Amino acid sequence: MEAALEARLRQLLAADDSLGFRTLHAQLKQEPEFAEVSLKKVQTALQQLRATPAAGVREAGPGLSKYPVLELITLSGFSPGSQDENGYTPVMAAASWGHVDLLRILLQRDASAVNVADSDGDTPLHHVAQAIELEADQVRPVLELLLTNGADVSRRNAEGKTCIDACAQGSLVEGDAEEQEPEINLVFLKTMEDLGVQVS
Repeated sequence: MEAALEARLRQLLAADDSLGFRTLHAQLKQEPEFAEVSLKKVQTALQQLRATPAAGVREAGPGLSKYPVLELITLSGFSPGSQDENGYTPVMAAASWGHVDLLRILLQRDASAVNVADSDGDTPLHHVAQAIELEADQVRPVLELLLTNGADVSRRNAEGKTCIDACAQGSLVEGDAEEQEPEINLVFLKTMEDLGVQVS
């Protein structure tokens, strides 16, 4: 399904390369072939596609921002804390994908976006806690930026979980959740502890 998912995402991005992973996930769930695809799988696949020029995302060139999303935010009248239909923000996207430079720029424009919650009550910290694909060298600068800009570690989502609690909840592999143990994001926990946050 990996190749089929990648091919379908490329088709959808060719039509509109500004689509976020939640919107893409909702569209894919309507298609029988992808009815069971997880949100996390779509997010990871989209992140990988957008990391390659072939995905249809334009490269920076003369007169173009390195981050076209900033142009879209500005031209559309949105802010770094503006939410899509699921409450997802540009700050959440930059944080959960480990785009430190973009996150820094977004937070310089609107530091209050650091604690905006999506429709599930998840903040950017919750999203990073669930981003198990990020390496330690990506997680640390993201967390440093979020924390220095006032991210609230004690903030609870709709399920009553803090980002520390949530670091194990979003990383189940596709399939029957009752038969699987969640993968704990140890990189997130260790980094938070290194940054002086109590994790137990």
